[in-house]
Amino acid sequence: MTSTRTTTSTRASNQDKRTHHRLRHEVRDPRVRPRPVPPTRSRGGAPNVLVILLDGAGFGAATAFGGPVRTPTAERLAASGLRYTRFHTAAMGPPTRAALLTGRNQHSAGISAAPLAEILRRNGYSTAQFGSCHEAAAWAPGAAVPYQPESGVFARCCGAMDAETDRRRPLRAEGAASSGGHLVSELADTAIEYLRTRRHRAPDTPFFACFAPGAAHAQHVPEDVVGRYRGRFDGGWDALRADTFARQRELGVIDPGSVLTPRPDALPAWDDVAEEWKPALRRRMEVAAASLEYADRQAGRVVDALEETGLLADTLVVYMVGAPSDTGPDGVPLPAAAARNGEPAAPHPPPDGPDAAADHAAGWAHALCTPYRWTREGASHYGGTRNATIVHWPKGIEERGGLRHQWHHVIDIAPTVLELAGITPPETVDSVPQAPMHGTSLAYSFNAPDAAERHHTQYFELMGDRAIYDQGWTAVTKHPTPWDALATGGGFSEDAWELYDTRTDWTQARDLSKEHPEKLAELQLKFIIEASRFDVFPRDEPPWGEARRARRAGAGRSGAVAPGDVPAQRERHGEALADGGRPRHR
Repeated sequence: MTSTRTTTSTRASNQDKRTHHRLRHEVRDPRVRPRPVPPTRSRGGAPNVLVILLDGAGFGAATAFGGPVRTPTAERLAASGLRYTRFHTAAMGPPTRAALLTGRNQHSAGISAAPLAEILRRNGYSTAQFGSCHEAAAWAPGAAVPYQPESGVFARCCGAMDAETDRRRPLRAEGAASSGGHLVSELADTAIEYLRTRRHRAPDTPFFACFAPGAAHAQHVPEDVVGRYRGRFDGGWDALRADTFARQRELGVIDPGSVLTPRPDALPAWDDVAEEWKPALRRRMEVAAASLEYADRQAGRVVDALEETGLLADTLVVYMVGAPSDTGPDGVPLPAAAARNGEPAAPHPPPDGPDAAADHAAGWAHALCTPYRWTREGASHYGGTRNATIVHWPKGIEERGGLRHQWHHVIDIAPTVLELAGITPPETVDSVPQAPMHGTSLAYSFNAPDAAERHHTQYFELMGDRAIYDQGWTAVTKHPTPWDALATGGGFSEDAWELYDTRTDWTQARDLSKEHPEKLAELQLKFIIEASRFDVFPRDEPPWGEARRARRAGAGRSGAVAPGDVPAQRERHGEALADGGRPRHR
């Protein structure tokens, strides 16, 4: 009898254990039900942020800064916001994006520089990027199909990896809408859909969005927009610089005592250009202007969506126009490059056609950087680094249509956003110690037009060009010529340095290096200190003329290939040989 009871009891106990074991793996068991994780919420009053970044234009391109290109969106934002007249970037798209998105100088933007979007996301922001994502290297894993960076910087990222991608047949990042239309307008459609959706689904969640369509690179634009500029540039680039300079003085975006810098010797005067070239050169500038206007109007649709959804008043909008592209040595546009080899130039392709590939000539690029010297990829002078910038935030900025002349840099945007959002930059991210922000917030200047500037020292370096700004003085030296694709620049020790006192010489027109050699030596040492501090060294020659290695898309199959995986063949003659190999027997 005892044995029977023991056996029955043991079976019951084992059954209870099995039941207990089973229930502990079911969510209805209160002992194992997970506790809900509350969503991360931003601090009350944190503003939305929209960054509009247009490439390939220049300080003197947009009408909002005295230029010839109609930019109604820039003018609208400037009329109810602030124009920053001494704002600077890294003279080229990818390093500028790296500095913008991290708040650190581009040479230091590594694992210890968590992106602004990631910091905001962890503090309750919704984040999205629409447009050119070429801050990521083309050889990075995410640059493969679907051409999207795997950095996790933005919660949503759609557009194209390559700034020069075909606007009709782009290599898209995942998520970009496709209606068979123009890439820039489709990116605006996607951004508008994002804003409207999040307004209804998460009205209390602030957003950080970047609209950077890559324009005015790869100047594909509808013909009707180009028609608005027909004949506008018949006077040539020298006359355009003079006209733009006069308008800039009237607008007050340059100092009244500014001097128009001379055209570099490497560029021909318009009157010296061969007459047979001038129609094509004018046409390229018409297309370039139309490309910038088209991108500005698409950005305007995004701003309209903010207003329609009631979000514009509490959205910090930062509108930046980068330095212009230029193509062809001696100012000759790329389609004409064949003539340098003794071949006749092909008829100029339609601006929105499948064969259009060129940017405008370097003479036009220099004119669009009026009143400064040099242009894109020239990190030595303000023509490459000083860019038209507008800040618009009705809720936080009292003045409408104001000017701000404090000296600032693109690394100042991230600290500004974090200050307004009430977020302290993290000391660690995913156990990785973080470098402090290198920039200084602009917020102090929003409602204090005469406030003393707070960004006192800044180095510049790009492909051998070097410069240092310190307390109003600048020391600069050029290495290669931006538009000479075969330039090597010689040894760094051979580069001649120039010295400018930009407190009185706004445009770097008067070189004082011979008059103040001790000041030049002081700033040269300052550059070495700053460059050492921010990982500029060791320097290297720019990779001009370097042949890119072709890599297989995949053995035994065909597929799309990323732009960086094939030799650069644009505007060149060449042959491609493919060996399919011997078929394998299965």
